[in-house]
Amino acid sequence: MGGGGGRCPCAGWGRGGEELERLPLDPEAFCAWSAPGTATGGLVYGHYGRPQDLAELRARGVTVRGHLALLRLGRGSPAQQVSAMFAAGALGVLLYPDPRDTAGPGGGPGLGGGTTPTLHVQEGAGDPFSRGFPSFRGHAPPGPPPGVPPIPAHPLSAATAMRLMRALGPPLAPPRWGVPGGSLRFRPRPGGRRLQLRVGAGTRPGTLTSVFGALRGRLEPDCYIIVGAQRDSLGPGAAASGMGTALLLELARFFAAIGREGFQLRRTLLFVSWDGAEFGHLGATEWLEGYPDLLHTKVAAYVSLDRPVLGADRFVVRTSPTLGPLIESALEQVESPNEGGKSLLEQLRRPGRGWESDVIRPLPPESGAFPFTAAAGVPALELGFDEAPGVGGSRAALGTPEDTLARLGARLRGRLPAVSRAVAAVAAQLLLRLGHDPRLPLEPAAIGDALVRQLAPLQARGLSLQCLSSARGGVVRAAAALRRDMSGSDGANERLNRGFNARLMAAEASLLSPFVSPLVSPFRHILLGRGGHTLAALVAELGTAGDSKGTAGDAVFIGCDWNWDNKSIEATPINDHAHQ
Repeated sequence: MGGGGGRCPCAGWGRGGEELERLPLDPEAFCAWSAPGTATGGLVYGHYGRPQDLAELRARGVTVRGHLALLRLGRGSPAQQVSAMFAAGALGVLLYPDPRDTAGPGGGPGLGGGTTPTLHVQEGAGDPFSRGFPSFRGHAPPGPPPGVPPIPAHPLSAATAMRLMRALGPPLAPPRWGVPGGSLRFRPRPGGRRLQLRVGAGTRPGTLTSVFGALRGRLEPDCYIIVGAQRDSLGPGAAASGMGTALLLELARFFAAIGREGFQLRRTLLFVSWDGAEFGHLGATEWLEGYPDLLHTKVAAYVSLDRPVLGADRFVVRTSPTLGPLIESALEQVESPNEGGKSLLEQLRRPGRGWESDVIRPLPPESGAFPFTAAAGVPALELGFDEAPGVGGSRAALGTPEDTLARLGARLRGRLPAVSRAVAAVAAQLLLRLGHDPRLPLEPAAIGDALVRQLAPLQARGLSLQCLSSARGGVVRAAAALRRDMSGSDGANERLNRGFNARLMAAEASLLSPFVSPLVSPFRHILLGRGGHTLAALVAELGTAGDSKGTAGDAVFIGCDWNWDNKSIEATPINDHAHQ
Protein backbone atom coordinates (compact mmCIF):
# COMPACT_ATOMS: atom_id res chain seq x y z
CA MET A 1 0.00 0.00 0.00
CA GLY A 2 1.19 3.48 -0.69
CA GLY A 3 1.42 6.02 2.10
CA GLY A 4 -1.47 8.41 2.50
CA GLY A 5 -0.84 12.10 2.28
CA GLY A 6 -2.58 15.42 1.92
CA ARG A 7 -1.56 16.25 -1.63
CA CYS A 8 -4.04 19.14 -1.84
CA PRO A 9 -3.97 20.60 1.67
CA CYS A 10 -5.45 23.91 2.67
CA ALA A 11 -4.97 25.98 5.80
CA GLY A 12 -6.18 29.49 6.46
CA TRP A 13 -8.18 31.96 8.48
CA GLY A 14 -11.94 32.17 8.04
CA ARG A 15 -15.11 33.67 9.54
CA GLY A 16 -18.59 32.18 9.37
CA GLY A 17 -17.60 29.68 6.71
CA GLU A 18 -15.97 32.37 4.56
CA GLU A 19 -12.26 32.04 3.80
CA LEU A 20 -10.45 35.27 4.69
CA GLU A 21 -6.83 34.29 4.08
CA ARG A 22 -5.14 31.16 2.76
CA LEU A 23 -1.73 30.33 4.20
CA PRO A 24 1.06 29.29 1.82
CA LEU A 25 1.64 25.51 1.93
CA ASP A 26 4.05 23.41 -0.11
CA PRO A 27 1.87 21.25 -2.41
CA GLU A 28 4.62 18.59 -2.57
CA ALA A 29 4.96 18.13 1.21
CA PHE A 30 2.58 16.03 3.26
CA CYS A 31 2.16 13.79 6.31
CA ALA A 32 1.92 10.21 5.12
CA TRP A 33 -0.79 8.17 6.87
CA SER A 34 -2.47 11.33 8.15
CA ALA A 35 -6.20 11.01 8.69
CA PRO A 36 -8.23 12.98 6.15
CA GLY A 37 -10.62 15.64 7.30
CA THR A 38 -11.15 19.24 8.26
CA ALA A 39 -10.23 20.71 11.64
CA THR A 40 -11.53 24.16 12.58
CA GLY A 41 -10.90 26.07 15.79
CA GLY A 42 -8.36 28.05 17.69
CA LEU A 43 -4.61 27.53 17.66
CA VAL A 44 -2.33 26.62 20.57
CA TYR A 45 1.46 26.55 20.40
CA GLY A 46 2.61 23.36 22.16
CA HIS A 47 6.39 23.54 21.71
CA TYR A 48 7.48 19.90 21.07
CA GLY A 49 4.28 18.37 22.41
CA ARG A 50 6.06 16.43 25.16
CA PRO A 51 4.41 15.69 28.53
CA GLN A 52 6.45 18.46 30.16
CA ASP A 53 5.32 20.90 27.46
CA LEU A 54 1.66 20.04 28.05
CA ALA A 55 2.27 20.50 31.79
CA GLU A 56 3.63 24.01 31.08
CA LEU A 57 0.45 24.81 29.14
CA ARG A 58 -1.79 23.56 31.95
CA ALA A 59 0.13 25.66 34.47
CA ARG A 60 -0.82 28.71 32.38
CA GLY A 61 -4.46 27.69 32.02
CA VAL A 62 -4.08 26.65 28.39
CA THR A 63 -5.27 23.42 26.78
CA VAL A 64 -5.09 22.06 23.24
CA ARG A 65 -8.49 20.38 23.64
CA GLY A 66 -10.86 21.56 20.95
CA HIS A 67 -8.12 23.47 19.08
CA LEU A 68 -5.40 22.90 16.52
CA ALA A 69 -1.87 22.46 17.87
CA LEU A 70 1.25 23.99 16.35
CA LEU A 71 4.33 21.91 17.20
CA ARG A 72 8.03 22.23 16.62
CA LEU A 73 9.80 19.20 15.14
CA GLY A 74 12.96 17.77 16.66
CA ARG A 75 12.13 16.01 19.93
CA GLY A 76 10.49 12.65 19.35
CA SER A 77 9.02 11.41 16.10
CA PRO A 78 6.13 13.18 14.32
CA ALA A 79 4.03 10.08 15.04
CA GLN A 80 4.60 10.44 18.77
CA GLN A 81 3.82 14.15 18.61
CA VAL A 82 0.52 13.69 16.77
CA SER A 83 -0.47 10.79 19.04
CA ALA A 84 0.17 12.93 22.11
CA MET A 85 -1.94 15.77 20.73
CA PHE A 86 -4.81 13.42 19.88
CA ALA A 87 -4.69 12.03 23.43
CA ALA A 88 -4.83 15.61 24.74
CA GLY A 89 -7.95 16.38 22.68
CA ALA A 90 -6.50 18.42 19.79
CA LEU A 91 -8.52 18.57 16.57
CA GLY A 92 -5.50 18.70 14.25
CA VAL A 93 -1.74 19.21 14.26
CA LEU A 94 0.61 21.46 12.30
CA LEU A 95 4.34 20.59 12.44
CA TYR A 96 7.27 22.80 11.45
CA PRO A 97 11.11 22.70 11.55
CA ASP A 98 12.40 25.46 13.79
CA PRO A 99 15.56 27.18 12.46
CA ARG A 100 17.18 26.83 15.89
CA ASP A 101 16.90 23.03 15.62
CA THR A 102 18.34 22.88 12.11
CA ALA A 103 21.38 25.14 12.52
CA GLY A 104 24.70 23.83 11.34
CA PRO A 105 27.90 23.31 13.36
CA GLY A 106 29.00 26.54 15.01
CA GLY A 107 25.58 28.08 14.47
CA GLY A 108 25.75 27.90 10.67
CA PRO A 109 22.59 28.26 8.57
CA GLY A 110 20.00 25.52 8.82
CA LEU A 111 17.02 24.75 6.61
CA GLY A 112 15.64 27.55 4.50
CA GLY A 113 12.67 29.36 6.02
CA GLY A 114 10.46 28.22 3.16
CA THR A 115 11.47 24.54 3.29
CA THR A 116 8.75 22.08 4.33
CA PRO A 117 9.58 18.44 5.20
CA THR A 118 7.51 15.43 4.23
CA LEU A 119 6.77 13.25 7.26
CA HIS A 120 4.83 10.17 8.28
CA VAL A 121 2.71 9.84 11.40
CA GLN A 122 2.62 6.07 11.89
CA GLU A 123 4.35 4.94 15.09
CA GLY A 124 5.96 1.66 14.13
CA ALA A 125 6.61 0.10 10.76
CA GLY A 126 4.83 -1.65 7.92
CA ASP A 127 1.46 -1.29 6.27
CA PRO A 128 -1.03 -0.33 9.01
CA PHE A 129 -3.83 -1.95 7.00
CA SER A 130 -2.14 -5.38 7.32
CA ARG A 131 -0.79 -5.55 10.84
CA GLY A 132 1.07 -8.80 11.45
CA PHE A 133 0.74 -10.26 7.96
CA PRO A 134 2.12 -9.40 4.51
CA SER A 135 0.40 -6.75 2.42
CA PHE A 136 -0.51 -8.40 -0.85
CA ARG A 137 -2.09 -6.79 -3.88
CA GLY A 138 -5.49 -5.31 -3.24
CA HIS A 139 -7.34 -2.18 -2.28
CA ALA A 140 -7.03 -0.39 1.01
CA PRO A 141 -10.21 -0.49 3.08
CA PRO A 142 -12.07 2.80 3.48
CA GLY A 143 -11.31 5.12 6.34
CA PRO A 144 -8.07 6.08 8.10
CA PRO A 145 -5.44 3.41 8.73
CA PRO A 146 -5.86 1.56 12.03
CA GLY A 147 -3.38 2.43 14.74
CA VAL A 148 -2.77 5.94 13.37
CA PRO A 149 -4.08 9.06 15.18
CA PRO A 150 -7.50 9.90 13.65
CA ILE A 151 -6.86 13.64 13.35
CA PRO A 152 -5.48 15.51 10.34
CA ALA A 153 -1.82 16.54 10.44
CA HIS A 154 0.29 18.55 8.04
CA PRO A 155 3.82 20.00 7.86
CA LEU A 156 4.55 23.70 7.52
CA SER A 157 7.62 25.72 6.67
CA ALA A 158 9.20 27.79 9.42
CA ALA A 159 8.13 30.98 7.63
CA THR A 160 4.45 29.96 7.62
CA ALA A 161 4.66 28.84 11.25
CA MET A 162 6.06 32.25 12.23
CA ARG A 163 3.06 33.94 10.59
CA LEU A 164 0.74 31.84 12.73
CA MET A 165 2.71 32.53 15.90
CA ARG A 166 2.48 36.27 15.37
CA ALA A 167 -1.33 35.92 15.57
CA LEU A 168 -1.22 34.28 19.00
CA GLY A 169 -2.33 36.09 22.14
CA PRO A 170 -2.00 35.74 25.92
CA PRO A 171 -0.96 34.06 28.10
CA LEU A 172 2.76 34.32 27.59
CA ALA A 173 4.87 31.29 26.75
CA PRO A 174 7.87 30.24 28.87
CA PRO A 175 10.77 32.45 27.75
CA ARG A 176 12.98 29.44 27.02
CA TRP A 177 10.53 28.30 24.33
CA GLY A 178 11.53 31.33 22.28
CA VAL A 179 8.09 31.90 20.74
CA PRO A 180 8.04 34.96 18.43
CA GLY A 181 5.78 37.47 20.15
CA GLY A 182 5.95 35.37 23.32
CA SER A 183 2.29 34.26 23.31
CA LEU A 184 0.68 30.85 23.31
CA ARG A 185 -2.91 30.84 22.12
CA PHE A 186 -5.34 32.10 19.52
CA ARG A 187 -8.84 31.71 20.99
CA PRO A 188 -11.62 32.30 18.45
CA ARG A 189 -14.53 34.50 19.56
CA PRO A 190 -18.16 33.92 18.46
CA GLY A 191 -18.42 35.21 14.91
CA GLY A 192 -14.68 35.91 14.85
CA ARG A 193 -11.80 34.41 12.89
CA ARG A 194 -11.00 30.71 13.09
CA LEU A 195 -8.16 28.61 11.75
CA GLN A 196 -9.09 25.77 9.44
CA LEU A 197 -6.92 22.86 8.29
CA ARG A 198 -8.26 20.68 5.49
CA VAL A 199 -6.33 17.54 4.50
CA GLY A 200 -7.49 15.37 1.61
CA ALA A 201 -5.46 12.29 2.51
CA GLY A 202 -5.89 8.91 0.90
CA THR A 203 -4.18 5.67 -0.03
CA ARG A 204 -3.81 3.72 -3.22
CA PRO A 205 -2.38 0.27 -3.95
CA GLY A 206 1.20 0.17 -5.12
CA THR A 207 4.01 -2.32 -5.72
CA LEU A 208 7.20 -2.34 -3.69
CA THR A 209 10.35 -3.80 -5.24
CA SER A 210 13.08 -4.77 -2.79
CA VAL A 211 16.26 -6.15 -4.34
CA PHE A 212 18.05 -9.17 -2.79
CA GLY A 213 21.55 -10.50 -3.38
CA ALA A 214 23.04 -13.55 -1.64
CA LEU A 215 26.51 -14.93 -0.95
CA ARG A 216 25.93 -18.55 0.02
CA GLY A 217 27.58 -19.80 3.18
CA ARG A 218 29.89 -22.82 3.15
CA LEU A 219 28.98 -24.70 6.36
CA GLU A 220 25.67 -23.19 7.47
CA PRO A 221 23.98 -22.02 4.26
CA ASP A 222 20.54 -22.15 5.88
CA CYS A 223 21.55 -19.57 8.54
CA TYR A 224 21.40 -15.98 7.33
CA ILE A 225 23.02 -12.65 8.19
CA ILE A 226 21.10 -9.79 6.56
CA VAL A 227 22.47 -6.33 5.84
CA GLY A 228 20.08 -3.82 4.33
CA ALA A 229 19.54 -0.18 3.43
CA GLN A 230 16.60 1.85 2.21
CA ARG A 231 16.66 2.81 -1.46
CA ASP A 232 13.73 5.24 -1.77
CA SER A 233 13.69 8.85 -0.67
CA LEU A 234 11.44 11.89 -0.77
CA GLY A 235 13.68 14.47 -2.37
CA PRO A 236 17.34 14.05 -3.43
CA GLY A 237 17.91 11.70 -0.46
CA ALA A 238 21.69 11.98 -0.03
CA ALA A 239 21.55 11.27 3.72
CA ALA A 240 18.20 9.48 3.71
CA SER A 241 19.10 6.72 1.26
CA GLY A 242 22.11 7.60 -0.89
CA MET A 243 24.82 7.01 1.70
CA GLY A 244 23.32 3.76 2.95
CA THR A 245 22.88 2.40 -0.58
CA ALA A 246 26.47 3.30 -1.46
CA LEU A 247 27.81 1.51 1.63
CA LEU A 248 25.61 -1.53 0.92
CA LEU A 249 27.02 -1.83 -2.60
CA GLU A 250 30.61 -1.41 -1.43
CA LEU A 251 30.17 -4.11 1.22
CA ALA A 252 28.67 -6.44 -1.40
CA ARG A 253 31.66 -5.81 -3.67
CA PHE A 254 34.10 -6.44 -0.81
CA PHE A 255 32.59 -9.76 0.26
CA ALA A 256 32.19 -10.88 -3.37
CA ALA A 257 35.86 -10.06 -4.00
CA ILE A 258 37.17 -12.04 -1.02
CA GLY A 259 34.86 -14.88 -2.09
CA ARG A 260 36.50 -14.97 -5.52
CA GLU A 261 39.85 -15.22 -3.76
CA GLY A 262 38.70 -18.37 -2.00
CA PHE A 263 37.39 -17.08 1.34
CA GLN A 264 33.83 -18.25 1.91
CA LEU A 265 31.87 -17.37 5.04
CA ARG A 266 30.24 -20.09 7.09
CA ARG A 267 26.79 -18.50 6.85
CA THR A 268 24.85 -16.92 4.01
CA LEU A 269 24.99 -13.14 3.64
CA LEU A 270 21.88 -11.43 2.25
CA PHE A 271 22.30 -7.90 0.88
CA VAL A 272 18.93 -6.14 0.60
CA SER A 273 17.94 -2.81 -0.91
CA TRP A 274 14.56 -2.02 0.65
CA ASP A 275 11.75 -0.11 -1.02
CA GLY A 276 9.03 1.89 0.77
CA ALA A 277 11.13 2.96 3.73
CA GLU A 278 9.99 6.58 3.74
CA PHE A 279 6.44 5.59 4.64
CA GLY A 280 7.36 3.44 7.63
CA HIS A 281 9.82 0.80 6.35
CA LEU A 282 7.12 -0.93 4.34
CA GLY A 283 9.42 -3.13 2.24
CA ALA A 284 11.37 -4.65 5.14
CA THR A 285 8.38 -5.08 7.45
CA GLU A 286 6.07 -6.64 4.86
CA TRP A 287 8.84 -9.08 3.84
CA LEU A 288 9.57 -10.27 7.35
CA GLU A 289 5.86 -10.57 8.13
CA GLY A 290 5.81 -13.33 5.53
CA TYR A 291 7.88 -15.55 7.86
CA PRO A 292 6.30 -15.00 11.31
CA ASP A 293 7.31 -18.35 12.84
CA LEU A 294 10.46 -19.01 10.84
CA LEU A 295 12.57 -15.89 10.69
CA HIS A 296 14.09 -15.99 14.18
CA THR A 297 15.20 -19.60 13.62
CA LYS A 298 16.89 -18.80 10.29
CA VAL A 299 18.25 -15.25 10.62
CA ALA A 300 21.03 -14.77 13.18
CA ALA A 301 21.19 -10.96 12.92
CA TYR A 302 20.17 -7.92 10.88
CA VAL A 303 22.47 -4.92 10.26
CA SER A 304 20.80 -1.72 9.04
CA LEU A 305 22.70 0.87 6.99
CA ASP A 306 19.84 3.37 6.95
CA ARG A 307 21.01 6.98 7.30
CA PRO A 308 24.54 5.99 8.33
CA VAL A 309 26.08 9.46 7.94
CA LEU A 310 24.17 12.41 9.36
CA GLY A 311 27.22 14.06 10.92
CA ALA A 312 30.79 13.37 12.00
CA ASP A 313 30.80 14.11 15.73
CA ARG A 314 29.02 11.20 17.43
CA PHE A 315 29.07 7.49 16.67
CA VAL A 316 25.75 5.93 17.67
CA VAL A 317 24.53 2.33 17.58
CA ARG A 318 20.86 1.60 18.09
CA THR A 319 20.67 -2.06 18.96
CA SER A 320 18.90 -4.96 20.60
CA PRO A 321 20.57 -6.19 23.83
CA THR A 322 22.44 -9.31 22.69
CA LEU A 323 24.75 -7.52 20.22
CA GLY A 324 26.53 -5.22 22.72
CA PRO A 325 29.82 -7.13 23.21
CA LEU A 326 30.15 -7.68 19.45
CA ILE A 327 29.84 -3.94 18.85
CA GLU A 328 32.67 -3.25 21.28
CA SER A 329 34.91 -5.73 19.44
CA ALA A 330 34.17 -4.13 16.06
CA LEU A 331 34.86 -0.59 17.30
CA GLU A 332 38.22 -1.74 18.61
CA GLN A 333 39.27 -2.85 15.11
CA VAL A 334 38.42 0.38 13.21
CA GLU A 335 40.46 3.58 13.15
CA SER A 336 38.66 6.75 14.20
CA PRO A 337 38.10 9.25 11.35
CA ASN A 338 38.35 12.10 13.88
CA GLU A 339 41.45 11.20 15.94
CA GLY A 340 44.26 9.67 13.91
CA GLY A 341 46.12 6.76 15.43
CA LYS A 342 43.22 5.84 17.72
CA SER A 343 40.56 3.21 17.30
CA LEU A 344 36.93 4.26 17.44
CA LEU A 345 36.65 2.57 20.81
CA GLU A 346 39.61 4.55 22.19
CA GLN A 347 38.06 7.78 20.94
CA LEU A 348 34.74 6.93 22.58
CA ARG A 349 36.11 6.02 25.99
CA ARG A 350 35.95 8.77 28.60
CA PRO A 351 37.58 8.78 32.06
CA GLY A 352 35.19 7.62 34.74
CA ARG A 353 32.39 6.41 32.46
CA GLY A 354 31.72 3.51 30.14
CA TRP A 355 31.68 4.08 26.40
CA GLU A 356 28.26 2.41 26.16
CA SER A 357 26.48 5.36 27.77
CA ASP A 358 27.52 7.61 24.87
CA VAL A 359 27.11 5.11 22.03
CA ILE A 360 24.50 2.44 22.70
CA ARG A 361 20.81 3.31 22.31
CA PRO A 362 17.71 1.08 22.18
CA LEU A 363 16.09 0.55 18.79
CA PRO A 364 13.44 3.26 18.21
CA PRO A 365 10.25 2.55 16.21
CA GLU A 366 11.44 4.75 13.33
CA SER A 367 14.55 2.60 12.80
CA GLY A 368 14.71 0.20 9.87
CA ALA A 369 16.08 -2.46 12.23
CA PHE A 370 13.19 -2.11 14.70
CA PRO A 371 10.71 -4.58 13.13
CA PHE A 372 13.34 -7.31 12.90
CA THR A 373 13.74 -7.37 16.68
CA ALA A 374 10.38 -6.08 17.90
CA ALA A 375 8.26 -8.22 15.57
CA ALA A 376 10.48 -11.17 14.62
CA GLY A 377 12.83 -11.58 17.60
CA VAL A 378 15.97 -11.26 15.47
CA PRO A 379 19.00 -9.44 16.98
CA ALA A 380 19.37 -6.21 15.00
CA LEU A 381 21.25 -2.94 15.00
CA GLU A 382 21.53 0.35 13.14
CA LEU A 383 24.82 2.23 13.19
CA GLY A 384 26.26 5.49 11.98
CA PHE A 385 27.67 8.93 12.71
CA ASP A 386 25.37 11.69 13.90
CA GLU A 387 25.73 15.38 14.64
CA ALA A 388 26.63 16.71 18.06
CA PRO A 389 23.79 17.23 20.58
CA GLY A 390 21.87 20.38 19.80
CA VAL A 391 22.80 20.25 16.11
CA GLY A 392 20.14 18.67 13.91
CA GLY A 393 20.47 20.11 10.44
CA SER A 394 21.21 16.92 8.51
CA ARG A 395 18.35 15.05 10.16
CA ALA A 396 16.03 18.02 9.64
CA ALA A 397 16.84 17.99 5.91
CA LEU A 398 15.53 14.44 5.51
CA GLY A 399 12.44 14.39 3.34
CA THR A 400 13.14 17.85 1.90
CA PRO A 401 14.72 19.17 -1.32
CA GLU A 402 17.75 20.21 0.78
CA ASP A 403 18.93 16.63 1.44
CA THR A 404 21.70 16.88 -1.15
CA LEU A 405 25.23 15.49 -1.28
CA ALA A 406 26.66 19.01 -1.51
CA ARG A 407 24.87 20.09 1.66
CA LEU A 408 25.88 16.94 3.55
CA GLY A 409 29.51 17.37 2.49
CA ALA A 410 29.52 21.02 3.54
CA ARG A 411 28.12 20.18 6.99
CA LEU A 412 30.80 17.52 7.51
CA ARG A 413 33.51 20.01 6.45
CA GLY A 414 35.43 17.65 4.19
CA ARG A 415 35.19 14.61 6.48
CA LEU A 416 32.47 12.78 4.53
CA PRO A 417 34.81 10.24 2.80
CA ALA A 418 36.65 9.35 6.04
CA VAL A 419 33.45 9.05 8.07
CA SER A 420 31.80 6.88 5.41
CA ARG A 421 34.82 4.54 5.31
CA ALA A 422 34.71 4.20 9.10
CA VAL A 423 31.02 3.21 9.08
CA ALA A 424 31.68 0.69 6.28
CA ALA A 425 34.63 -0.75 8.21
CA VAL A 426 32.58 -1.22 11.38
CA ALA A 427 29.78 -2.88 9.39
CA ALA A 428 32.31 -5.18 7.67
CA GLN A 429 33.76 -6.23 11.04
CA LEU A 430 30.29 -7.02 12.34
CA LEU A 431 29.40 -9.06 9.25
CA LEU A 432 32.68 -10.98 9.32
CA ARG A 433 32.16 -12.03 12.94
CA LEU A 434 28.47 -12.80 12.53
CA GLY A 435 29.02 -14.62 9.28
CA HIS A 436 32.12 -16.64 10.15
CA ASP A 437 32.56 -17.24 13.90
CA PRO A 438 31.90 -20.95 14.58
CA ARG A 439 29.72 -19.83 17.48
CA LEU A 440 27.62 -16.72 17.00
CA PRO A 441 28.99 -13.69 18.89
CA LEU A 442 25.70 -13.01 20.71
CA GLU A 443 25.51 -12.41 24.46
CA PRO A 444 22.26 -13.62 26.10
CA ALA A 445 23.38 -12.34 29.53
CA ALA A 446 22.94 -8.78 28.20
CA ILE A 447 19.17 -9.34 28.33
CA GLY A 448 19.39 -9.43 32.13
CA ASP A 449 21.25 -6.11 32.14
CA ALA A 450 18.57 -4.60 29.89
CA LEU A 451 15.88 -5.76 32.30
CA VAL A 452 17.69 -4.03 35.16
CA ARG A 453 17.90 -0.75 33.23
CA GLN A 454 14.18 -0.73 32.46
CA LEU A 455 13.31 -1.59 36.06
CA ALA A 456 15.40 1.27 37.47
CA PRO A 457 12.41 3.69 37.72
CA LEU A 458 10.57 1.19 39.92
CA GLN A 459 13.60 0.65 42.13
CA ALA A 460 13.89 4.40 42.58
CA ARG A 461 10.29 4.43 43.88
CA GLY A 462 11.01 1.63 46.35
CA LEU A 463 8.48 -0.76 44.78
CA SER A 464 8.72 -4.51 45.26
CA LEU A 465 10.33 -6.26 42.30
CA GLN A 466 10.27 -9.86 43.47
CA CYS A 467 8.57 -11.34 40.42
CA LEU A 468 10.67 -9.26 38.05
CA SER A 469 13.86 -10.11 39.89
CA SER A 470 12.93 -13.77 39.49
CA ALA A 471 12.54 -13.22 35.77
CA ARG A 472 15.97 -11.60 35.59
CA GLY A 473 17.38 -14.49 37.60
CA GLY A 474 15.97 -16.90 35.03
CA VAL A 475 17.76 -15.02 32.27
CA VAL A 476 21.05 -14.99 34.14
CA ARG A 477 20.85 -18.70 34.95
CA ALA A 478 19.97 -19.64 31.39
CA ALA A 479 22.83 -17.55 29.99
CA ALA A 480 25.29 -19.00 32.52
CA ALA A 481 24.19 -22.55 31.70
CA LEU A 482 24.64 -21.93 28.00
CA ARG A 483 28.12 -20.43 28.49
CA ARG A 484 29.08 -23.33 30.75
CA ASP A 485 27.98 -25.87 28.16
CA MET A 486 29.88 -24.03 25.43
CA SER A 487 33.11 -23.62 27.40
CA GLY A 488 33.36 -27.33 28.12
CA SER A 489 32.68 -28.52 24.58
CA ASP A 490 34.68 -29.21 21.44
CA GLY A 491 34.79 -25.99 19.39
CA ALA A 492 35.50 -27.94 16.21
CA ASN A 493 32.36 -30.08 16.49
CA GLU A 494 30.03 -28.64 13.86
CA ARG A 495 26.97 -30.42 15.17
CA LEU A 496 27.53 -28.96 18.64
CA ASN A 497 28.20 -25.52 17.17
CA ARG A 498 24.89 -25.53 15.30
CA GLY A 499 23.06 -26.57 18.44
CA PHE A 500 24.67 -23.82 20.50
CA ASN A 501 23.96 -21.27 17.77
CA ALA A 502 20.30 -22.24 17.77
CA ARG A 503 20.16 -21.61 21.51
CA LEU A 504 21.95 -18.26 21.12
CA MET A 505 19.48 -17.17 18.45
CA ALA A 506 16.54 -18.25 20.61
CA ALA A 507 17.54 -15.83 23.40
CA GLU A 508 16.26 -12.68 21.68
CA ALA A 509 13.18 -14.47 20.35
CA SER A 510 12.28 -15.53 23.91
CA LEU A 511 11.41 -11.87 24.57
CA LEU A 512 8.44 -12.03 22.16
CA SER A 513 5.37 -12.07 24.37
CA PRO A 514 3.21 -15.19 23.94
CA PHE A 515 0.18 -13.36 25.31
CA VAL A 516 -0.56 -11.08 22.35
CA SER A 517 -1.42 -11.90 18.78
CA PRO A 518 0.86 -10.55 16.03
CA LEU A 519 -2.31 -9.49 14.21
CA VAL A 520 -3.22 -7.19 17.12
CA SER A 521 0.22 -6.17 18.40
CA PRO A 522 2.87 -7.12 15.83
CA PHE A 523 5.71 -5.61 17.91
CA ARG A 524 5.60 -8.23 20.69
CA HIS A 525 9.11 -7.76 22.11
CA ILE A 526 8.68 -7.00 25.82
CA LEU A 527 11.70 -4.68 25.96
CA LEU A 528 11.51 -2.88 22.62
CA GLY A 529 7.92 -3.43 21.46
CA ARG A 530 4.86 -1.22 21.75
CA GLY A 531 1.73 -1.99 23.75
CA GLY A 532 0.44 -3.01 27.15
CA HIS A 533 2.42 -6.26 27.09
CA THR A 534 5.80 -4.52 27.30
CA LEU A 535 8.01 -3.96 30.31
CA ALA A 536 7.84 -0.21 29.68
CA ALA A 537 4.05 -0.34 30.01
CA LEU A 538 4.40 -2.34 33.22
CA VAL A 539 6.85 0.18 34.68
CA ALA A 540 4.52 3.05 33.77
CA GLU A 541 1.50 1.26 35.27
CA LEU A 542 3.21 0.34 38.53
CA GLY A 543 4.86 3.75 38.75
CA THR A 544 1.47 5.46 38.43
CA ALA A 545 -0.49 3.15 40.68
CA GLY A 546 2.24 2.71 43.28
CA ASP A 547 1.42 -1.00 43.40
CA SER A 548 4.11 -2.73 45.49
CA LYS A 549 2.80 -6.23 44.86
CA GLY A 550 4.12 -6.48 41.33
CA THR A 551 1.26 -8.70 40.15
CA ALA A 552 1.37 -7.25 36.66
CA GLY A 553 4.91 -8.53 36.33
CA ASP A 554 3.71 -12.13 36.48
CA ALA A 555 1.45 -11.52 33.48
CA VAL A 556 4.35 -10.20 31.45
CA PHE A 557 6.86 -12.94 32.12
CA ILE A 558 4.89 -16.19 32.62
CA GLY A 559 5.45 -18.35 29.56
CA CYS A 560 8.68 -16.71 28.42
CA ASP A 561 11.19 -19.49 27.78
CA TRP A 562 14.47 -18.56 29.49
CA ASN A 563 15.93 -22.05 29.12
CA TRP A 564 16.90 -21.94 25.43
CA ASP A 565 17.46 -25.72 25.50
CA ASN A 566 16.59 -28.25 22.83
CA LYS A 567 16.42 -25.58 20.16
CA SER A 568 17.41 -26.42 16.61
CA ILE A 569 17.56 -24.74 13.24
CA GLU A 570 15.54 -26.70 10.73
CA ALA A 571 17.09 -27.09 7.31
CA THR A 572 14.35 -25.15 5.51
CA PRO A 573 15.83 -22.34 3.41
CA ILE A 574 14.17 -18.94 3.22
CA ASN A 575 12.89 -18.02 -0.22
CA ASP A 576 15.28 -15.24 -1.26
CA HIS A 577 12.89 -13.21 -3.35
CA ALA A 578 11.72 -9.66 -3.00
CA HIS A 579 8.30 -9.18 -1.47
CA GLN A 580 6.00 -7.28 -3.74
